[in-house]
Amino acid sequence: MRDIQGHWAQPCIEYLVQQDIVSGYPDDTFRPEQAITRAEFAAIIGQAFELPPRRSPKQFTDVPSDYWASALIDQIYRAQWLSGFTNGSFRPQQLMPRVQVVVALAAGLELVALHPATEAVKRTFVDAASIPPYAIAGVAAALEHGLIVNHPKRDRLRPLQPTTRADAAAFVYRALVEQTGIPSVLSSALIATLEPADANPSQAERRGVWLTNVDSEVLFSRQTLAAAIKRLADCGFNTLYPTVWNGGFTLYPSAIAESVLGERQRLRPRGSRAAEPAPNYDMLQECVELAHAKQLKVIPWFEYGFFARQGNTLRPRRPHWFTQQRDGTPIDKHQMEWLNPFHPEVQQFYVALIEELMSRYAVDGFQIDDHFGLPTRFGYDPYTAQRYRAETGRLVPSNFQEARWMRWRADKITDFVTQVGQTVKKHRPQACFSVSPNPPAFSYRNFLQDWPQWLTVAPVEEVIIQTYRWNVASFVRELQKPAVQELRSQVPISIGVLSGLRNRPMPLPILKQQCQAVRANGYAGMAFFFYETLWQPAGEASTTREGTFKTLFTTTTKS
Repeated sequence: MRDIQGHWAQPCIEYLVQQDIVSGYPDDTFRPEQAITRAEFAAIIGQAFELPPRRSPKQFTDVPSDYWASALIDQIYRAQWLSGFTNGSFRPQQLMPRVQVVVALAAGLELVALHPATEAVKRTFVDAASIPPYAIAGVAAALEHGLIVNHPKRDRLRPLQPTTRADAAAFVYRALVEQTGIPSVLSSALIATLEPADANPSQAERRGVWLTNVDSEVLFSRQTLAAAIKRLADCGFNTLYPTVWNGGFTLYPSAIAESVLGERQRLRPRGSRAAEPAPNYDMLQECVELAHAKQLKVIPWFEYGFFARQGNTLRPRRPHWFTQQRDGTPIDKHQMEWLNPFHPEVQQFYVALIEELMSRYAVDGFQIDDHFGLPTRFGYDPYTAQRYRAETGRLVPSNFQEARWMRWRADKITDFVTQVGQTVKKHRPQACFSVSPNPPAFSYRNFLQDWPQWLTVAPVEEVIIQTYRWNVASFVRELQKPAVQELRSQVPISIGVLSGLRNRPMPLPILKQQCQAVRANGYAGMAFFFYETLWQPAGEASTTREGTFKTLFTTTTKS
């Protein structure tokens, strides 16, 4: 076509023509500077992409059934690339602003902005103030994925200007590059690029992984531990969180556990097919020796906090240590029993275990998790009811979510967490007291964990928020919630990332994007649950996953 020779968008136009996505006019022109309508854009998208329906059809008031683009408009609407207007119209003949094209492409490809969206667009575009508020997230997502092409200056989006045929060709071409991985032939000088925010290179990044004995055999021998720690060190990880308390048993040889539970340790969970470890095997000592030799830190972890699996040895020995629901039910929906965190004997037992750990092992810290609390339905045992009445003058309410009853229990847990932190520091002043809760509102509502309050009264030095999500969008939303952002000034906050479950691997692209989002939003680092699933293929080789972590953690910082 004679009018695109030497044009900045020529490579994009020629590619789309070759793929029968767009065409020229009978006079051998393309008319690159001609503005396109919403109907014309729908036609281009219909030719360029597969459009599986994601919502029910809608009859627009201004799109008759015999309109030339009626089927295409229906298709693009159901695929959620474009929507209509509040009055029920589509406005097919309306010229399409550039910002609408950008947002449509981001929505259709289900792109997510990993960086804070407003900050990203302000940092990139000199005319960011002209971007409508509804479009900020979509523009940021398209920006991060390299979809935005600006001519003549790439830092000017011109969001409200009509989209030309050249613009549309360039945007759609870049979207195809993102979706299919075809090599880009467009000059990089035209592609808007998100400039990274200033980083603090002196600040070490936490790169941790939880080691558990559930659906995992990594802890059961020195050989498996040595291989795992070498693998993690080679990939750039710097912190291990091995479980040392799980379901009512210690995973290390404990004199305290032996005196109270009647069992010195139980490393292999009931029902596991793994071979029993050697009788004198001390998992935690082996972990410390092997990890420190590779310059990895070891922060033991009380997995599952106060709950104990049915069949534990504590119930017949200390039945008064357990709590219950209002109807007397002693187990939760997961068939777990809960120790009473308000009972002084229970607290003394936990403190004794922590003192034993801190005095016997050269660990680098101690961690409690999201179950170091109590489900809100529990606390109706005789001891707690009597104590509540003595301290408040009230009977325990039938409504387990009653505000004063919630607050009283949450404050008691806060007091004990403070005691735990002080115990850690007493025996190992340099050790890190780490907590790994769920997001704040969920923690309080479900487990009576008011962990933002912990930061003000307990010596908490690290928070790892368990942000376990199977898609990038919901993961990023959690990272960008103001309630969490405000807490980052008080203590280093890292993000717990789900690397998969035994029967459900996490797709590698999602895992990689979540890691990138943690960094993009300025968190102190990340920890992965759990070791085995780091390498669990989800359509790719385990070596590919290993290579991905090596690439992510190319800088060998140590925390």
